Amino acid sequence: MSTPANNSQLSGATATFNWTASCTATQYYLYLGTSQGANNLLSVGEGTSLTSGPLGLPASGSTLYVRLWSFIGGSWLFNDYTYPIGPSLPTITGISPTSGGIGTNVTITGGGFGASGTVTFNGTTAPIVSWSATSIVAQVPLGATTGIITVITGGYSVPYQQQQFQVTPVVVTVNPPIATLGQGQTTQFTAAVTGTSTTGVTWSVNWVV
Repeated sequence: MSTPANNSQLSGATATFNWTASCTATQYYLYLGTSQGANNLLSVGEGTSLTSGPLGLPASGSTLYVRLWSFIGGSWLFNDYTYPIGPSLPTITGISPTSGGIGTNVTITGGGFGASGTVTFNGTTAPIVSWSATSIVAQVPLGATTGIITVITGGYSVPYQQQQFQVTPVVVTVNPPIATLGQGQTTQFTAAVTGTSTTGVTWSVNWVV
């Protein structure tokens, strides 16, 4: 087997196997299994082709056994290859919503996320609401600006380049915006906030005497 090299770790859901031609082989046959010589995952005649794939891989943490048969001089001869299966590489397939204010929950879908990690919004680390191998819910963090969402897990940093997340501006409307009061008088101010949740919002009144 020329690629992947024997005993190299395979990651992801599939792999393509390539081999060099034997000067006397007239056809090839390929086994894939979960034990040496087994073909419980694949048994396929390749004819004179020197490649096979992409082929599905077993679960992370297992071992893939490949047997390449060559028909030479009227007999089938084989070579065995072994490949440890590493963790699936993280991939992001989508984000929802694609815009929102501070505190908005954003769902990141994909695969290979593992059990934990970090999410950043244009470089700012986000609070994590939930995390699974295929879905992450993160909150738009304070200080976030419009840009790329990145998932960091298992030593990999995966940016979602297909879509920037738009951080909507925070707008505060106060009514009344100003009030003139005499001694002993009181008034009530109301404020409406858009572009963020009210979590962590503080209020103050500036007095001019």
